[in-house]
Amino acid sequence: MTYAKHMVSSVKFDSVIWGSVLYTNALAAGPMMMLGFGSGELSQVSEVSWSVGGLAMLVLCSVLGICMNWSGWNCRSQISAAAYTLLGVACKLISVLLNVLIWDKHASPLGIFWLIVCLLSSIFYRQAPMSSSK
Repeated sequence: MTYAKHMVSSVKFDSVIWGSVLYTNALAAGPMMMLGFGSGELSQVSEVSWSVGGLAMLVLCSVLGICMNWSGWNCRSQISAAAYTLLGVACKLISVLLNVLIWDKHASPLGIFWLIVCLLSSIFYRQAPMSSSK
């Protein structure tokens, strides 16, 4: 997110959040196509059997992905970078704990312990004071 924020800071958008969402998604399209080509997945596209249900799920996942990107940029514009990172770590902890409740082969108790240690260590973080502009 930090690099993406740096990239979009030099571009002026009519709508800052939607502009950032669409701009970063457009920038990601090229590398994703290269990954698809490099891994051989593009050659398998012709073998895919398309159905209305499958296409609907593809569109739904794409829309949800854009909504998730929008919520990330919106949240990032509302809170500090440190708070955004802490929120991300807390969400990761929740998703790991939910995975442990649903499936038993994902995270070890030791791994969860160290994840909690990392989260608790953020209590000691203090934001640097703002420099005075002269």
